[in-house]
Amino acid sequence: MITPQTDGIPDYVIQGLTRASDPGLPGLAAKTRQETGVQPIDRMPDPHHPPMSVAQSKAVIVEAAMAFDPQLGARVKAVCDDPDRFNIREVEPGTARMMRVRTRDCAMTENNPLFVSAERMGEEDWARWQAWEQETGKPAFTLNANDTGKAQIDYEHDSTVTATTYLAHEIGHAVADDIQWGTRNTNSDNPKHMAEIQAYALQHIVLSHLTQQSDPALAATAEGVQQADDAAQRHSFAVGQIAASALDGQGEVSFAEKFGGQVDGVLDHHQGAQTLFEALRHRDTSGHERLGNAPVDTRTIQNAAHAVQGRAGQNMAARILVDHIRNAPAAERAAVLGDIMGGHGPKCLDEVMQGAGLESQADIEATARATFGTEGLDATVTNATSNLAGWKTNRHTAAKAAACASDQPTLDSNQTAKRSIA
Repeated sequence: MITPQTDGIPDYVIQGLTRASDPGLPGLAAKTRQETGVQPIDRMPDPHHPPMSVAQSKAVIVEAAMAFDPQLGARVKAVCDDPDRFNIREVEPGTARMMRVRTRDCAMTENNPLFVSAERMGEEDWARWQAWEQETGKPAFTLNANDTGKAQIDYEHDSTVTATTYLAHEIGHAVADDIQWGTRNTNSDNPKHMAEIQAYALQHIVLSHLTQQSDPALAATAEGVQQADDAAQRHSFAVGQIAASALDGQGEVSFAEKFGGQVDGVLDHHQGAQTLFEALRHRDTSGHERLGNAPVDTRTIQNAAHAVQGRAGQNMAARILVDHIRNAPAAERAAVLGDIMGGHGPKCLDEVMQGAGLESQADIEATARATFGTEGLDATVTNATSNLAGWKTNRHTAAKAAACASDQPTLDSNQTAKRSIA
């Protein structure tokens, strides 16, 4: 019997995702783009047409979950039908900041990165939230605890397709929380790396469903969002691999020797990574300076490297799991979903993948290549670096790590106040 890897995304999953997601990566050198026909995508497009109301978002989320698995659909419907679970403020497209779930019985203190305050969130947003709470009589956005006995979804909805998919993400967290409590487990029993995978699973189920809608404008918008999201996650994952390599030797690197000109290709449409590596690109090619003496410090690069085990890796793992079981027999699909969402007790990703029949690097690579459309393409960037599959990084500062150990939430990647399981 193979002992499961319980401390994050398994090495064979990272290796398979790397080999499948790197080929034909949007934003590579012009020659690669010309050969593959893949064009770079700078940001997630969402033309805000057609606009979707909160009610429409909830309805399509329930519809998508029901079509995928009736048991999951029933869980999602139970959440969506309960107005006491939602604190939703409707805002103009592109202005949403609040997207989080406060799980039942959570209580956050000031040293917790999810703790909200006027100082942390900004006076303008804080005043706007306070006014909305007073108008609706629903204090929520400014709260740092939840004693309602059920997970609470705090959300700003901006009528876009993206807003629907992100709402599905938060509902996924609430459903997982409900399921875990139903099995006499709580968030503290849930493996840390599984929390986002649970939410991304429902997000991808809903987004794929939206691409199949009869309304051509809605389907086209959803397809564009899906393609751009896939590209963004693949970029982040690849940059994370490069950042991890930059940390080899405990903070000493030989940037030119390791990467040469290849880095420019993967970074030319990733502005954050461009900024991150600009100092390294122009350093002494011997690379013997310590990163702490450069404009970009070690922690900044660690944060970029976090994508491998963090949001990008978790998003991609959930994406291929959903695609893999989409056409499986109903009983098999339900069983794997139960594993993902905690219905069969706490399970790490390794156990979930094995239960789904994705038992090796080759299985992961084949499924991911089908998902990302990279069949027949050779890897161009990340496989040229050292083998990084076993590389692990602390995804938090010391304070965040301590909070995580005590089952406290962490901020999400876009700096909205969001619970780590949410």
